[in-house]
Amino acid sequence: MKNICLLGASGSIGTQSVDVIKRYPNLFNLVAVSVNTSIDYLEELVNTFPSIKYVCIGKYDLYENFKLKHPNLVCFYGDEGLNQIAVIKETNYLINALVGFKGLIPTILAIRNKKDIGLANKETLVACGHIIKKELKHKFKEKITDLNLIWNKELKKYKEK
Repeated sequence: MKNICLLGASGSIGTQSVDVIKRYPNLFNLVAVSVNTSIDYLEELVNTFPSIKYVCIGKYDLYENFKLKHPNLVCFYGDEGLNQIAVIKETNYLINALVGFKGLIPTILAIRNKKDIGLANKETLVACGHIIKKELKHKFKEKITDLNLIWNKELKKYKEK
């Protein structure tokens, strides 16, 4: 079972990831999500997935309002919130579907915390691939995989059962 932290849940890749997770609940468990400003979609996610315990919101004012409505959730905000949510103990798999360089530090922190990574954020590798490779060298078995490969591999195993 992959216990997933999904960074960038409201973007195109994030919503596609949610569709796969929803379709295969015995393979994937959505534990943590981030959105920038898409609060309505975040509300939909926490109502659809009772397994979500952690959320990160990009804007402080939206975070404050959401946190008041959902005292049962652990809420973070901003770039530091992305860093915090990327390393929570309950997850073993990080999907980085963020736009631009926002995903670099959370990815490095997830590697350092022995999480496997599904990377849908090209900037992390294009601009800083040498840093990511160095981080991976110092870890045991953590790996970065193209997100499409992960979905295909997991679904193939599921269909073979």
